[in-house]
Amino acid sequence: MFSYQAIITLISDLDQELQKGGVTLRVLGSQGPRPKYAAGLHKEKEYLALDGDSLSTDDLLRLGRGQYYIKLTDEAKQKVIKARNLVEDLVASNKPVYGVTTGFGKFANKTIAKDKLVELQENLIRSHAAGVGSGLSPERTKMLLALRINVLAKGYSGISLETLEKLIAAFNASCLPWVPEQGTVGASGDLAPLSHLALGMIGEGKMWSPKSGWAEAKFVLESHNLTPIKLKPKEGISLINGTQLITSIGCEALERSEAVARQADVIAALTLEVLKGTSRAFDSKIHAARPHKGQIKVAHRMRGLLHSETYSSEVSESHRFCNRVQDAYTLRCCPQVHGIVDDTLEFVRTIISTELNSATDNPMVFADMAEIVSGGNFHGEYPAKALDYMAIAIHELSSMSERRIERLVNPGPGGDFQANNNLFDNLITGDETWFHLNTPETKRDSMTWKHPSSPVTKKFKVQRSAAKVMATVFWDAKGVILLDILPQGQCINAARYCSTLDRLKEAIRRKRPGLLRRGVVLQHDNATPHSANLTQQWLQRYGWEILPHPAHSPDLAPSDFHLFGLLKRHLGGMAFETEDDLISELRNWFDNLDVDFFRVGINSLLSRWQKCIDLHGDYVEK
Repeated sequence: MFSYQAIITLISDLDQELQKGGVTLRVLGSQGPRPKYAAGLHKEKEYLALDGDSLSTDDLLRLGRGQYYIKLTDEAKQKVIKARNLVEDLVASNKPVYGVTTGFGKFANKTIAKDKLVELQENLIRSHAAGVGSGLSPERTKMLLALRINVLAKGYSGISLETLEKLIAAFNASCLPWVPEQGTVGASGDLAPLSHLALGMIGEGKMWSPKSGWAEAKFVLESHNLTPIKLKPKEGISLINGTQLITSIGCEALERSEAVARQADVIAALTLEVLKGTSRAFDSKIHAARPHKGQIKVAHRMRGLLHSETYSSEVSESHRFCNRVQDAYTLRCCPQVHGIVDDTLEFVRTIISTELNSATDNPMVFADMAEIVSGGNFHGEYPAKALDYMAIAIHELSSMSERRIERLVNPGPGGDFQANNNLFDNLITGDETWFHLNTPETKRDSMTWKHPSSPVTKKFKVQRSAAKVMATVFWDAKGVILLDILPQGQCINAARYCSTLDRLKEAIRRKRPGLLRRGVVLQHDNATPHSANLTQQWLQRYGWEILPHPAHSPDLAPSDFHLFGLLKRHLGGMAFETEDDLISELRNWFDNLDVDFFRVGINSLLSRWQKCIDLHGDYVEK
């Protein structure tokens, strides 16, 4: 059976160890294992030969991480050259071509003079470089640039080979223009972010490289022995027309979402184990009767996780002859909900993979037919809508997970935890405090209203040096388990606290039969004796779990807010001749408390915990 700690452990399979590889050429689509590389700029990298048709999501992510250089296939070079020759021929013939020899948008019918064609392209880039917000990270900018290069390599944009190779040289040198995160509208593709990308490449705006940091684009290029692009007719619109920002960011989101979906199945199986659920809902016969691909796949995974021949499940075995019929929706409906998420992600992968290798320019150059045709391939609806679907799918996973967490931490009547399996029934809390042999009544207590016939309370004069003892009290929802008194002249340190834990273990064995076998959950604060390495080793040896405080929280120990305050008010105004008299009074007081008092104190920990989380740790209550 999985431990409770496994449920709260974050599972991540996105980070992979990289190892060094040699410089080789690999054409996309070729067979063979993918090499891995050690992180570091000094390592040699493999070249990817882009052809505009074979780029995968994994390849694009690796390009973004800087694991590959780029070069073009010979076939791609020939397609680019043929398309550019057609553009040059049409410009020379004075034929009207949208965005080449004419204006844009409402000015499509306005012919541009030949000596203004280059200026037209430059002004197009400058006018559309109007994005806002923070800049993309270098990794995402590299993905954007790599994807734009791949699309231009298809040979439908009419860009010159010289310009395309300057883009590749900038990528390989990690010279990356500043591209803001916001500005794309989708309906016209990614005009604004791609314009910022192109702006840096013509030597304007800001640019970054590992060598120079952020600086003027022209300076960064020159520091790497590169020159800015000198635009030719149509090249401005060729550089900025497309859906590459939506698609590259969507590619990253897809890879991460697929990892989350795999993790969700594992976490759901772990949760089912901890909640002692039944796996009958994953029977293959049920899912064969409703044969959705994702549903069948998730049910198969759940069976594999819960019925491993190597590591058999004790929980599953316990259900062999039990009368439990079914679990909550969030447990037994995992194949149905997680399954449609898998199917949705598969659909999104189809869209994104197609978009990675699609020509999204306008107008498009068809060199084989000697035509330039205007269309709408720049529209971003395909990747945008697919990513909307993916967002809905991932939200479904988080919704299911949130409900399972609620079931874990806040079981109610009839919930998955039976009474003897409730987390709080296994919880023991403890803390230390000082008790004075002479406890003067506080001014607040002395002002309490009393009937005239009430006996006169004897007042005690405060002594200059009142004797006191330190007591450690461990208790649970049923009452006090251990009252441990620190001998005079000693102080609480890790060694002393560990000896107290030894006495606590023996007290649990006597007073709470079966708890040691079920597993103790200990709650104490982060005082030095409690968090010392020696104490942690002691607790690990016992196999006890520690219930940690929420991040940035105050001390939430129930002893402070529930037990000690009431006890000290009870002792107010009392005086004791000896330490034994005080200890006797403490034991009598604990013994006379109703069990409901302890249950309320333990259960109130949950509400205080929730308040602390809701207020981000800015919470104090006594």
